[in-house]
Amino acid sequence: MQLDLELYREEVVVSSNPSITMSVIDVAPERPEQTLVLVHGFGGRARQWRYQFEKFTERHRVLAMDIRGHGHSSRPLQGYEMPYILHDLVTVLDQRQVTEPFILIGHSFGGAIVTDFAHQYPERVRKLILIASAGEYNLAWAIKLAFHLNDPLLRLLQPFFKGAMDASFPALKRYFLNNMSQWRGWD
Repeated sequence: MQLDLELYREEVVVSSNPSITMSVIDVAPERPEQTLVLVHGFGGRARQWRYQFEKFTERHRVLAMDIRGHGHSSRPLQGYEMPYILHDLVTVLDQRQVTEPFILIGHSFGGAIVTDFAHQYPERVRKLILIASAGEYNLAWAIKLAFHLNDPLLRLLQPFFKGAMDASFPALKRYFLNNMSQWRGWD
């Protein structure tokens, strides 16, 4: 079944000062067997899970959000450290009334996010699934160098990479420098 995911997209306020919203796609049958929560990685977006929505929503509730700085979610200048990302996820789950233990799935750096979530909130997670995740993340030297450019220059470069990433380059810069480059999950 092909779904128009935009019909199921809603905004969830995760902060009022400053105003920050997360864009959430939440699809469920009348009586879902369980809930699947999908978290994309660096440069991704909720819509990347379209095939999983099509496959699983006949029997399961499936929820995915554009994480901070990505897709349709707010792109604040600060707050890309892991505690803020986890706060966003907890707030979305609470506001969307996901109360029972759920299956948590993370792709790429989304795997780091869901690993930290499962470590902090083990009682909320029924199963944890990691897709193409790692114990640490190291980007190519050219990308790391680009993330040391100032924001106006990054905004000028962004149109040349249209479609490559679904996040603003300044947001990705903060995400990488303040979170991804420091994350170590080997333990």
